[in-house]
Amino acid sequence: MTTGGDDAGAASAVGKGAPPAPPTPSGGVAKAVVTRARRNGLRAALAVIFFFGFVSLVLTARSTSFSAAWGTSFRNAATIATSSGMLRKTTRTVVPLLVDSESQFDSNASVALELPSTAKTTAITVLSAAEELRAQPERRPEHMLLRTTGDVRTLRPKYALLRTIGNALPPRHDPARTLQNLRFILEHERLDDDEIAKHWVINRIIDPTLLDQLKALLHEFNAEFTEIPFVLHEYAQQPFRVVIEDQGVDHAHAAEVLEKGEGDWIRVLNQNEIYDLKNRYALSVNAARNVMLAIGRRMSARWILPWDQNSFLTQDAWRLIKTDLAYHDRLAVQNADNEGVHQLKYFLSYMDRLAQENDVVLSPNYTPNAWAEPQLIFRDDAREQFDERFRYGKRDKVALLVRLNVRGVWNEWGWSSWEQQRTFMNVSSDVDGVTVPQTGYVVRLYSGVASFEMNDKRAAYWRELKRGEGVVRVLEMLETRVMREVFRFSNKTLSVYSESKLAATRSNASSGDVRTLVEDAERAMRIQEPWTVTSNAALSVFNASQMFANYVDKPDVTDDGALIKHMVYNTTSLALAWQITRDPRYAAQALKFVEAWCGDSNVSTAMLPLLDFADLSFEGVQSGNPEYWTGGASGVRHTVILPMLLDTMRMLFFHAPESPAAVDEGKASFRVPNATRTQLISWIQELYTHLKTSVHARTLFHVSTSLYGLQYDLQMAAMAAFLDDPLEYRYTLGTMQGRLLTMLDSAGNLVVPIGVAKQPYMLLSLATWGIALDVAQQLNMTSHLLHFDMTSDGREETTSNNGLLCRMVERQIPCCERPTGEDASGNRIPTTAEDEGGRCVKLLQDARPVQLFIYQRIVRHAISECAALKALTSCTSLAAMEIGSETLSAGELSHYQLPPYPFLRHTHRSSSWFNRV
Repeated sequence: MTTGGDDAGAASAVGKGAPPAPPTPSGGVAKAVVTRARRNGLRAALAVIFFFGFVSLVLTARSTSFSAAWGTSFRNAATIATSSGMLRKTTRTVVPLLVDSESQFDSNASVALELPSTAKTTAITVLSAAEELRAQPERRPEHMLLRTTGDVRTLRPKYALLRTIGNALPPRHDPARTLQNLRFILEHERLDDDEIAKHWVINRIIDPTLLDQLKALLHEFNAEFTEIPFVLHEYAQQPFRVVIEDQGVDHAHAAEVLEKGEGDWIRVLNQNEIYDLKNRYALSVNAARNVMLAIGRRMSARWILPWDQNSFLTQDAWRLIKTDLAYHDRLAVQNADNEGVHQLKYFLSYMDRLAQENDVVLSPNYTPNAWAEPQLIFRDDAREQFDERFRYGKRDKVALLVRLNVRGVWNEWGWSSWEQQRTFMNVSSDVDGVTVPQTGYVVRLYSGVASFEMNDKRAAYWRELKRGEGVVRVLEMLETRVMREVFRFSNKTLSVYSESKLAATRSNASSGDVRTLVEDAERAMRIQEPWTVTSNAALSVFNASQMFANYVDKPDVTDDGALIKHMVYNTTSLALAWQITRDPRYAAQALKFVEAWCGDSNVSTAMLPLLDFADLSFEGVQSGNPEYWTGGASGVRHTVILPMLLDTMRMLFFHAPESPAAVDEGKASFRVPNATRTQLISWIQELYTHLKTSVHARTLFHVSTSLYGLQYDLQMAAMAAFLDDPLEYRYTLGTMQGRLLTMLDSAGNLVVPIGVAKQPYMLLSLATWGIALDVAQQLNMTSHLLHFDMTSDGREETTSNNGLLCRMVERQIPCCERPTGEDASGNRIPTTAEDEGGRCVKLLQDARPVQLFIYQRIVRHAISECAALKALTSCTSLAAMEIGSETLSAGELSHYQLPPYPFLRHTHRSSSWFNRV
């Protein structure tokens, strides 16, 4: 249950009363009865009000002020009138409402507070995010629709007790306790006080069944509640966060993170940081608290208690709290004209965290042990609210406690500079050196796991660890739901090629593009012996013939890298030709090639699924030094064509077109035997597991700071999708932007590794990022890549309109450079637009078609998101160019590891498509 992420663990025994402290003005007089009487009961209602008013004046004249007496009479009259059916009952009409903090409290019992994130000060603004979020409106819903229902009070309460109802987070919480604890509160919390109003905020409940049960339970007890709805499409737009404050490194791939990440605590901490923005939407703990503050002010309550969902008040606890608040209200009235007396606007109520069943608080012998982090009480004119930049579990409540100068164990924690700037260096002016007093206590109902509720360091550690694990578990479940429900993910869906284009091409099989494809397939049909790693002499240091190996510094030796490329490009042409022509000969030949490389059961020709000996050093091996007996980080480049191979397998396994001849003759079309399919899928699974878990892959490929790291990500994502692992697929693609931090400098220039030719590396990098954008587009992540940037203080920026990738396109593609140039010393100098146009024309004249294709592919993605590129005519013109498919042979495209036959690939589309899903 997301009831508050901070675990102060601070021992703070609360006595039976709070120490005297400066007061606050009284707001206990109800100012109006806002209700709508039934027409036939209006006179009766007025008579009741007059009668009780007169009686109250007589009975209370000796001890109560005139205005207070009238407040009492109004309350009594409203109670009688409602019970007699004179006042209008709860309606179920949902109406949009923007409220002014000074306006009267509407008696409509079911309203929707539609609060725009850019609301002006005349409306409730506490729902707006912190200042950074206000600069990122697209990361928040344009309007947060709050559905409020229940019997709303017709009188202004003096006190408003509001509690959230959030999602349970096993293993931290027992999921059953959400309903159990809510029912316990509704059945047993009896404060017997007409001056306090209770209200619940259902905070983005993920499980629809649980949501219905919660609403039914609240309706059963006629409890007021407001719902902040969870919208899966909105959650899907929240990006992963790869840069952690104060570090400025790619947190998802950095070597130092990998080295430190073996322990449970570091692992969970890292995962929670990367899921930060997703946590802030799905769990939205501080946003919900700010909603409660807004509702409390909407009620015109003098004191607002925006508490966590499992907070329970005994009559004794409420008596202590109310006594203190009323006392300070009286003092405030007495000192209203004394500017030297500080006005108290906040109180603390420490928690008794139950480690046994809730019934213990019903016993007359119950004695609280209030030691856990406090709940806060706000006066209606308190300026502060909860900082929504602190996610659930990351000092979400403690951040405000620090700003209010409330000391606790949190003062001894390690705080990043970003956190310090928002807390210790930003102390609230509401406290001005005055200690926030404590009052009463609050019971934190049992979570279902007794060992987590003890007051010791061990329990605190496990509480935090299991809370973090619970958060990640819930968010991972949501990521899977996004893939299945929003993007209709299926491991059978082609990733590189478009199924719709293949189907459309069947009706136009005589086109020049198709003829070229079929010619390539016919050449592949004439190949007698399939490619295998055993075609070469054994190159690994262990002389194993099935080991994939090559020498990076001895190109004259035919290596396995060349063989696997030939195999994949030829099987791709065969599979595509089969899809279009429906000739099963092509499918049979493609299967023969794939089976020989990946899983021939008769002859041991299959490549062992590992890459430990890819890109060996010939000189190093010859030296006999064991340090050179494994390959380098560049070895992952040889399998970058895996997505094409996987699409070939999908076509063979799941997309068999019916052969016209087979249909006419009543014969079955081509089918892959189940045993063969299982064998080939197992080979992919073994390679995937090796690249994900082996020391060689983790310490070389995963943490690579160059193009090879990006190539590794694309391969891992492709295999995850093929193996029906949508969570890993989405996570891998969603964190690719971190690669930009090591591949580029801050200006967007490519950092070319030592000893690598600059121009080929630049073109290969652009080609690979183009592929990355193609794949990311399928999950609406293109904008995440293009808007990614770093601020000057080392923080991640997710809404830049000229992000790092935009600047890379600008620096590497002449047509997209802004009007600047370089002098003889390499310094950038201003030039004219005409000069840049001339450079673009020269580029178009001199570039090979495949080079233009690489440029155009990435530019078409970039101009939709990068403001500076969109403003350049030469750049938009490049994007609009048509490059004939006949000029892009499979051989040319293979030089840059690009999939052949682009006329059959997915077409770029604007990222705004997601809004139409």
